[in-house]
Amino acid sequence: MEKRILLSIAFLLAYQYFLFAQHSLCLPVPPPGIDPGRVQKTALPTEATGDVLMSGVPPYYWQRGCGPTSVGMVVGYYDGLGFSDLVNGEASTQTADANDAIANDDHYNDYSLPKDYPPTLLDDKSVLGGAHTSNCIADFMNTSWRSRGLYWGWSYFSDIDNSFNEYVQYINSNYHTTTGNIYNWNSNFWTQYMNEIDNNRPVVLLVDTNGDGGTDHFVAGIGYNNTNSTYAVYNTWDMNVHWYSWQAIASGKNWGIYGYTTFQIEFLIVANASPVEGGGVTGDGYYEAGETVDLEATANPGYVFVNWTESDVEVSTSANYSFMAGSNRTLVANFEEDTPVVPDNLDVSDVILGSTDDECYNALFNITVAGNGNSVEFFSGSYATLIAGNSIHFLYGFHAHPGSYMSAYITETASFCDALPESIVMNNNKSASLPDDGENKAENKEDFLPEKSVKIFPNPTTGQFKIELTSFDKGTSVRILNLSGSIVKTIEVENSKFNIDLSTVRKGIYIVQCNDGETIISKKIVVH
Repeated sequence: MEKRILLSIAFLLAYQYFLFAQHSLCLPVPPPGIDPGRVQKTALPTEATGDVLMSGVPPYYWQRGCGPTSVGMVVGYYDGLGFSDLVNGEASTQTADANDAIANDDHYNDYSLPKDYPPTLLDDKSVLGGAHTSNCIADFMNTSWRSRGLYWGWSYFSDIDNSFNEYVQYINSNYHTTTGNIYNWNSNFWTQYMNEIDNNRPVVLLVDTNGDGGTDHFVAGIGYNNTNSTYAVYNTWDMNVHWYSWQAIASGKNWGIYGYTTFQIEFLIVANASPVEGGGVTGDGYYEAGETVDLEATANPGYVFVNWTESDVEVSTSANYSFMAGSNRTLVANFEEDTPVVPDNLDVSDVILGSTDDECYNALFNITVAGNGNSVEFFSGSYATLIAGNSIHFLYGFHAHPGSYMSAYITETASFCDALPESIVMNNNKSASLPDDGENKAENKEDFLPEKSVKIFPNPTTGQFKIELTSFDKGTSVRILNLSGSIVKTIEVENSKFNIDLSTVRKGIYIVQCNDGETIISKKIVVH
């Protein structure tokens, strides 16, 4: 019994080692007699029917480890897609900057010297201390680290995805990365690989080059042929494309595959609204290179969309702004208050106002109502206000039914329909007076206090009406103003309910303004 338990424990330990500790060996050059597979020069088009081959992945020679070199090819590929800060300078060829991104001299001096080979591991700064802060792919992969039990140039499969994620975040934390490890016993092992290539995402494979059943090399996967079940790689030893049979790792299977790592990197698209109360934006987030970004700006009531800007430069005047993701971008949807445009002259024709309608018509100069065979009818219960700067003409075809309410004004203060307030609440010590131009709008949405209210009845009135205040402080001041902003009557009240008499004023629309020093509520009343 004890022997079987020990064997079970040994099996579990061996399985865990196989699952998590697979690694490459130190292979800066191909071993003698290695199978080159089907060789394709990178400058040539595909050579076999069914070949699917990515373009744009730079082939790199072995640089202080096949693991960091293979991930370096993936990084160099994304650098060319617009993530251009991943490698300093040019990454399409193996420049000194590309080599530094893979495994720079800091890495080599701290972890590779003195060089060690099986079976003797030598101490390096991963155990001695004093190493530099990680700043290249090989650092984040822990390549050659004595503390991880790795010889010079060796890397673990389990560190491939971490190295990519951590290196990209080290370079630009606004990029978003997604990685995954796919193993040869997965049911979607082949289909997932083809899907990555079809979506222009290179992978890194851990393989057994000599068929001895043990992993020994990392390569960059860049193509496939589903007809003959082969896969294409850059092998870190030359600049050619090499094609091999797709097969799981096993003794006697050259270039058998243990697993591969998938990579995805996305730009961050940020969209903001200015001012924030002006409207909302949708469509921002993370996007792959070349993916279409659809931003939409929606104005809130009282505002209109103006344009999209980036670094204060206009990029679009359309509320729906689409572009291809090619860099991190921060865009601003700009809104402005919707100021009604008052026409020079206005013809009110073919208009019918029902019992619940309340409309205002204005013109800088003249308003003409009906005439020329046109009809205008204001039915019982409707409210109509006409404001002009010069004249208002009522012609044949106009009919105000009994029970309708209509006011017509010639303004002397350039105040038009936009100066007519609805129920407005102001607080936080905002100005309590109506300016001369009749403007009486709340400055901020957060100033609205629904717990305070003003009721006026009856409305419309012949002059006698009641006011009922809710939650107002004692000593509230009530002012009655006309549409020009002039004060008609001021009342200091002590009770929440009181009467007001306007029977001596001209018929028309007036503003009842209640102010307790902290909150102002303005309401419209019609005297007929």
